[in-house]
Amino acid sequence: MMKLATLKNNTRDGQLVVVNRDLDKAVAVSDVVTTLQAALDNSADGDVLLLSSGRYLGNFIINHAITLQGEANVIIDAQGDGHALLLQNSHITIDNLHIEN
Repeated sequence: MMKLATLKNNTRDGQLVVVNRDLDKAVAVSDVVTTLQAALDNSADGDVLLLSSGRYLGNFIINHAITLQGEANVIIDAQGDGHALLLQNSHITIDNLHIEN
């Protein structure tokens, strides 16, 4: 599982990090992938991407049969421009996300 979190000054409103399965090691996403879209693109069928609390801005495309799951207070925000999530596979699970604009 890949866990994405946003961190800045001990808050969850900054850079994305990837946390390992045991939650004892975090790596800046920029060292792994540069954006949530890159994480989605690099995922494989059957993967679970867990989004930590925070606001994820943009238009995201999911091509793989994955689960995109949010912790509490996860917002996918298209900022009033286009789609927030475009699902291009019939085996995608979206769980516990607030999608707006």
